Amino acid sequence: WLGVPLRTPTRTIGVLAVQHYEEKDAYSQRDLEFLSSVGDQIALAIERKWAEEKLKRSEARLAEAQRVARVGSWEWDVITNAVFWSDEQCRLFGFAPGERAVTYDLYLSCVHPDFREDTVEWVNAVIANKKSSRLDIRIVRPDGDERILQTYADVVLDETGGVVQR
Repeated sequence: WLGVPLRTPTRTIGVLAVQHYEEKDAYSQRDLEFLSSVGDQIALAIERKWAEEKLKRSEARLAEAQRVARVGSWEWDVITNAVFWSDEQCRLFGFAPGERAVTYDLYLSCVHPDFREDTVEWVNAVIANKKSSRLDIRIVRPDGDERILQTYADVVLDETGGVVQR
C-alpha cells in the first residue's frame, strides 16, 4: 500500500492511502510524489470547505444578532455601483428580504423628501473626506410609516487611497 498525509500549511488532517492487492511493489517514487501532490490538494479542499461552513455559521449568527438588535447593514461599491443590504436592513426599510433589488437609488427614494438633499450631501462628503460619519435620517417606508434611523458610514480605501466602498 502507499499512504501520504493530507497536509495543509498549518497541520495534518488525515491520510490518503491506496493499496494494490496483488503486487507487493506496485508503486514507484513517481507514484508517491503524485499521490502526495493529490493529497495536498485534497487537504486544501477539505480545509476550504470547513472554512466555508464556519463562515456560513458566522454569517447566520450575525444575521440573527442584527435581527434581535434591529440593526441593519449595507455596503455600496462606488466603483461598480453594486449595493448589498442585510436582511435586517431590508426589514428596517419596510421590505421583505429579497423582495426588491437594492440600489443606491432605492436607498435615496426611501429617504424623506425633506431630508434627501442633506443625505446626498452627507454621502458625498463621506466619500470626499474619506472619513467615517453619522447622520440621523428620516425614511418613509412603503406602508407610509416614517422612521428616524441613525446611519453610520465608513469608507473602504484601495491601496492608492481611493474610495472603493461606502
